[in-house]
Amino acid sequence: MQRFRVRFTVAAEGVLLRLFDFLLDQDMFAAERAETAITRAIDALEIFRSPGARSSAGHAARFCAN
Repeated sequence: MQRFRVRFTVAAEGVLLRLFDFLLDQDMFAAERAETAITRAIDALEIFRSPGARSSAGHAARFCAN
């Protein structure tokens, strides 16, 4: 089975890190649940590419947070 590589823009990675920092300040357990959910979503995207991805087969989809 072909696996895709999930890559994040610098901006998207920054958003995720800020989200995690915010959740850590508010509720450590919520931060852990969010980390698990995001990790599982990334794992799923590595196997089942997002239907909206613009990349061709064999290339990673790019995700960007504005």
